[in-house]
Amino acid sequence: MADRLTTAFEDALAQAGTLPGDFLRAYVEATIPERHTTATVPADRVTVALLAVMLVDPTQLKPLRERFAAWQARLADDGIDPAAATAIRMAVDGWWAARLLGLGSPGPDLHDGTRRYLMEAIDHAARD
Repeated sequence: MADRLTTAFEDALAQAGTLPGDFLRAYVEATIPERHTTATVPADRVTVALLAVMLVDPTQLKPLRERFAAWQARLADDGIDPAAATAIRMAVDGWWAARLLGLGSPGPDLHDGTRRYLMEAIDHAARD
């Protein structure tokens, strides 16, 4: 199940260009839908099920931890300040978790502006 989840994500990340910040932009694109949705699409249900299994047996987190470590290393080498890339990744990961768990994620009125803000932060970091 972890492979199914992360393979689709990695396929999306593989579409990243080679300009500074492109991998981080792909990370945002693959994680946060362009338009507001609730966590009811099939991929979200698979993710929630995967997380539930991992809570029961934490050893199942090992493959996911390895993938996140590889993604973090790639983000830190994306041609922008690694601290900026990491801060944006952490914001995106937090948004993803909040959306999946229904923990106060931005509603439709804030979704577009918040996503745009993150993309603009990447553009700003790429210019510095």
